[in-house]
Amino acid sequence: MATMTLLTDVPTNMNPYPVDKAGNTKNLYVSTRNADSIDIINSETMLRTNSINLSHKPRSAEAYNESLGVVIVAGADKPMSSIIDPNTNKVVATAGENTLTVPSLDYGGTLSSGHPFWFTDRKFAVIDRENRSISLWKIVGNRSSGFSTEFLNKVKTPTSVHSFVGIKNEASRTYYAIAEGSPDNGIPPMLLEIKIDQEEIFINRAQSLYGNPEKMGSHHADLHPDGRHIYVGSTQGYMYVINRDNMGIVNIIKTGLGSAHTTFIPKRNLAIVTNHKDTFVTIINTETHKNIKNITVSTEQEKGQILQSHTSFVDADENYFYSFATDNGTFYELDLELLDISRTLHTGGTPKQGVFVSIPPVFTHIMNRDISIDIKPIQRTTGHPSSAFIGGDNTINAPTNMVWSSGPSSKFSTMLNDESGKQYEVYLVANVTLSGCQNVQINSAMTCEYAVANKLNISFDATLNTNIPVGTRLTGQFSLKRLQWPNMNTTNTEIHNFEVNWKVPPL
Repeated sequence: MATMTLLTDVPTNMNPYPVDKAGNTKNLYVSTRNADSIDIINSETMLRTNSINLSHKPRSAEAYNESLGVVIVAGADKPMSSIIDPNTNKVVATAGENTLTVPSLDYGGTLSSGHPFWFTDRKFAVIDRENRSISLWKIVGNRSSGFSTEFLNKVKTPTSVHSFVGIKNEASRTYYAIAEGSPDNGIPPMLLEIKIDQEEIFINRAQSLYGNPEKMGSHHADLHPDGRHIYVGSTQGYMYVINRDNMGIVNIIKTGLGSAHTTFIPKRNLAIVTNHKDTFVTIINTETHKNIKNITVSTEQEKGQILQSHTSFVDADENYFYSFATDNGTFYELDLELLDISRTLHTGGTPKQGVFVSIPPVFTHIMNRDISIDIKPIQRTTGHPSSAFIGGDNTINAPTNMVWSSGPSSKFSTMLNDESGKQYEVYLVANVTLSGCQNVQINSAMTCEYAVANKLNISFDATLNTNIPVGTRLTGQFSLKRLQWPNMNTTNTEIHNFEVNWKVPPL
């Protein structure tokens, strides 16, 4: 088995904590909690490209709105949020209270806000931890006309809320949040069932976690693959399994201290529990809701940091689990067949929270004429193969404006150089085909006669390139990125790099 290698370190502003991917863009947003800004890292080059100024320090930026193409960044020192357009990397709206707060009543620490969350395409939450409330906000407008926000309503919570469970139920408008608990005030953590009714937000039901509230706290919960059960961890070392139908606790599983995040492995009926304050992860049988095994991943605490990272990852085939032993500064791989550690890599530092970004295979093609190359079907999230290409950032070293034609092909431009170094904006035509079927636009996931297109065709657009002298030799490069459609999963990505050595054909 190949060894794991540390490729690079990326300098940032002070105190980077969460790193979040800005939806389907190549931007990674680094919440540098000692700065009134977030840093931008290009996920393809792994270089820091810029920073985005904010009116607050950033807490986290994981709430991406696929419909509107914007990201919420929650505040660390103020109970407010900024909404960013990752295409321009500019703040397009804000929401919440522009007031410094330092929460101290409850379990979850001194950050002003909890994690950001979209209820619907237009409605979102702003958590105020000091005042123990969730505010319901609405975003109006669009990218071309501009965005603004409207406050709708507010609901008080038993203790400060840390995060929402990743459930989107547009039909019932039912959501779930974790009230962290207050050890100093004898209030246990709770799973809150939140309802949205038009412009009203309210707590419909709540389930407290059993135990000694003076020793408890909670901050995250995760939805079981069956859609009915929610796993809620408690810092005292237990995982509570709650049935959504009746909000009852169906089992309490002994885990480790600081029991927090649950990563489900559906194909294997397993779950792995991150125990922030213990040296092992806990393996759970998700059919019986019982502890199978504890696997040591860390030595005892040496640097005063949490022992296990907030972030984990499972490969597409569900053979391996990856995470960090934070205090040790060690990245590890856990074999899900053997249920044992298979590889480790000491990176140094104390990585607490990040994001996993796949590095897709790269194919290079020399183009001396119109070409046709083979492409492999990509598995869609629906289980069906796809021949999709996505527009927008498909071209590099060139304008990224795609010109979708009315016919079955797509046009885009790239900047190429002639032999003297003069630049030309060159228009190309691209489509995907299957032998015997018509062409399909490259931003389409269409199939032809229940088969998937398996050829990518690129040709010179004679109509739009009349300003380039016939016979001119052009050189340069561009890329096309192929992604899963419609819910892009970057583990299923192909990048085709094209090196061009092209003689302009006659009209």
